[in-house]
Amino acid sequence: MRVLASLLLAALAHGVFAEGRRDFERGFPLIEVRQERDHTAGSQIFALTQDRGGLLYFGGLAGVTRYDGAWWTTVALPNESAVFSVASGKGPEIAVGGIDEMGWVTSDASGTLVYHSLLPQLPQEYRRTGDVRTVCSTRDGFVFVAENVLVAWNGGTPRVLADLRRTSGASRHCFRTNSATYISLGDGLSRIDGTRLVSAGFAGKTIDLVLPLDGDRMLVAVRNEGLFAFDGKSITPFSPAASEWLQRKLVVTGCRLVDGRIIIGTRQHGILVLGIDGTLEQRLDDAAGLPSDVLTAAITDREGALWLTYHGPFVRIDLATPMSVLDIRRGLQGTASSTARHRERLYVTTSHGLFVADRAHPKFRLIESIPPPAWRVLSVDDELFVATGEGVFILDDDRARRIDDTEELVVYNLLHSQHDPNRIWAALKNGLGTLRRDGNSWHFEGPIAGTPPYLRTMIEDEEGTLWAGSIFNGVLRLRLTNEGPRMTTFGRGEMDVARVDGRILAVRRGEILEPVGNGRLQPDPRLGHVRTSFFAIAEDSRGNVWANGSPLIFVRRMEDGSYAREPMPIVTIEAPRVQMLEADGEVMWAATGPRLYRYETAAAPRAFVQPPPRIHRVVTGDNKAVTAPLRHAFGRLRIEFAPASYRPGTLYQYRLAPADSAWSAWTPEPSIDYTNLDHGDYTFHVRARGASGETSTETRWQFSVRPPWYRTMTALIAWGMLFALLIAAIVWLRTKTLHRQADRLRALVDERTEDLRQANSHLERLALLDELTGIANRRYFQRAFIEDWHTAYELRKPLALLLLDLDHFKQLNDERGHPAGDAALVQVGRYLARELRRSGDLGMRTKDLVARIGGEEFAVLLTSTTEDEAARVAEKLRAGIEELQLGTTTSCGVAAMIPQDVEGWSALQAAADRALYVAKKSGRNCVRKASASGEVAI
Repeated sequence: MRVLASLLLAALAHGVFAEGRRDFERGFPLIEVRQERDHTAGSQIFALTQDRGGLLYFGGLAGVTRYDGAWWTTVALPNESAVFSVASGKGPEIAVGGIDEMGWVTSDASGTLVYHSLLPQLPQEYRRTGDVRTVCSTRDGFVFVAENVLVAWNGGTPRVLADLRRTSGASRHCFRTNSATYISLGDGLSRIDGTRLVSAGFAGKTIDLVLPLDGDRMLVAVRNEGLFAFDGKSITPFSPAASEWLQRKLVVTGCRLVDGRIIIGTRQHGILVLGIDGTLEQRLDDAAGLPSDVLTAAITDREGALWLTYHGPFVRIDLATPMSVLDIRRGLQGTASSTARHRERLYVTTSHGLFVADRAHPKFRLIESIPPPAWRVLSVDDELFVATGEGVFILDDDRARRIDDTEELVVYNLLHSQHDPNRIWAALKNGLGTLRRDGNSWHFEGPIAGTPPYLRTMIEDEEGTLWAGSIFNGVLRLRLTNEGPRMTTFGRGEMDVARVDGRILAVRRGEILEPVGNGRLQPDPRLGHVRTSFFAIAEDSRGNVWANGSPLIFVRRMEDGSYAREPMPIVTIEAPRVQMLEADGEVMWAATGPRLYRYETAAAPRAFVQPPPRIHRVVTGDNKAVTAPLRHAFGRLRIEFAPASYRPGTLYQYRLAPADSAWSAWTPEPSIDYTNLDHGDYTFHVRARGASGETSTETRWQFSVRPPWYRTMTALIAWGMLFALLIAAIVWLRTKTLHRQADRLRALVDERTEDLRQANSHLERLALLDELTGIANRRYFQRAFIEDWHTAYELRKPLALLLLDLDHFKQLNDERGHPAGDAALVQVGRYLARELRRSGDLGMRTKDLVARIGGEEFAVLLTSTTEDEAARVAEKLRAGIEELQLGTTTSCGVAAMIPQDVEGWSALQAAADRALYVAKKSGRNCVRKASASGEVAI
């Protein structure tokens, strides 16, 4: 027995499971450590419990701290003492024990945590309780175990069960099983029976832990002796290997997991995970990632996770999922790219090389004879092949032999052909090659011409055709024939290939596609509805499909052959995406950076139900809790909510009715602020979504906003009466003066009519002038242009158009600012108006017109002017603007024509535009004629 125990302890010391042929493959559970900076419970935490609503309560130096998954709330004890013990029962109260203090905490109507002391209700001689180290629930209340007194409380007046001031021994514990509450005072075990203590056995023993086991049996940890099963009468040794390891170690806490497994926690040597039958499964300590501080408490929450508290941090361990992690703690280094089982060993290729582990050596070790990086490991018959950046190697134990002619090859993947067992496909950096077996040796046949580079995944169908996904060139289909290779490519860019239900599928940026025809892809009729962020899929042994999103995406294969995506209790993998996804029998492997995740697909995972979020707190802008209808103009309303769940990756969605017509986008922020809400009744809706995709029911919170005083019912009645009186007074006054005003109005009508005519004329002029420069604007220009065109058509006279555009005007604005640009426009406008013979007044038009028709663009109309004459005018204007030294010059396009058509004025404008374009292309600060550029014939 001792030999067996020693072997089990040796395996346990490596942190591995002790049963099952491949249990050495299992890694560590997912461990989340929260340091002191992450919570408000103080620098030391002594106790932890969970209430019926799922909220966690920590006892620490700071007092009692409540945590709901998003928010921390702390209440101090009256004497500012530390809280050594907390316990939950059937009601909403959380029992609390401290230094010379005991009582309970509850939440008031606003959600604030409130402490109630029991000390004033105790007899005076017992109020010096000493340290209340443990608190346990009983059938109808709680029992407080202090240094000096044992107190029971069921909601009324507390009762003293025992005076402990003369009791020797430092051990003071209570334990709650399924049917009774037990007390250990350092000298055996006692049971609470009503108002008295009844001896329950283990006389003279120090009991450190009592847990429910099965039926009427309990698991009892006896100091320095080990674990025992106890049914109230007989005592039986339990888990001899665990008892052997626990010698000279102090058991301080323990609990049962939801699947029945047992957690035994020691003060400074980590925890043990025992099977229901006592089998040693795993030891977790600081080497596994747990803190090296003193362990104080362990509980299992309603989601199946294990919580551990220490003198400082606390830990959440996800033991409710069949996922475990292999990483540096097990000796694995680098990013994993493939796994293979060979000769009862597990091989893993990573960026650091090839690693191996087995039952005798569960910690991974690097095989030095394989150069890094190692990309793929492949077991073929009794040989193990390794693809690396320096060729292909065959491994025999730890001795590696490189296949000839592969030393210059970068090999990313290997695939053993089932159609031709003597062939291995090799995905190379520069294409595709093959290995061939002749007799007992393998050699490299060479690359296959025309195959694309950077092939990644490979699959061979039943006919021996190879399908390969690539990084840049889509999917390759290759068949070797006597006439040579026959290749077809499907799609382009980064694509992957997978076999699902015997079918070859392609994966492209979150799409699952079916290769059809000759090089065409279409959404797969059975899996095309699955669209999200992933680039690789894999099929497990049950036909379910996994995709490498974050978290992993699970698509269940239904009995009718269809597929349905559904939430799965898979813990969020903390990485932008999973680099490797690989199905291997009943195991799904996923790699992200330095971590290799192992998911047992055969395990029956515990179904998670995302609890609805709870309203944590509602406060206004002055941080006052909202307990009544809000006053008008309250400023800011902040609603804080929490998931009552502690799994990572929770998102929230909310809606305020009737203000919001739809739900918000999903967000990780557990709060929302509202301002400027009008008076009325509102309902706030919020729901949560877990990392695996399950959505909770919604939580609702109703509130009202009072109207302003002047819109209350009383104020409205008063306003109505005042309005009625005002109307009556107005009617009376208006009736009295009606005739007199009528006479005055008739006299004013004529006067106002004339004023209105003049005002309209003035407004019309203002509407036709540019606001900045004071010259004609584009509207005026268009009207004048058409008018002058018609006049020129009737008189058979030429009409010339000059278009001027200031050069590099944007640069002037950027360098000197918009005020400088505006000043330049004003000076140019004034200069042009001064140099020409009319400036924009329709009533004063005699011959020519200048107008600003766009940002830095001006137009000049010259009647009875040929193109050459217009060009001379343009040159004069160009030179004059240059002499203004405004930091900008002008380019000018000139066009003129004798109208041949009454509606053809747009041809002249188009010709001037093209001439201006030629001036701009000619270097700017110049004049170009339409006829000279060959654009227009005058």
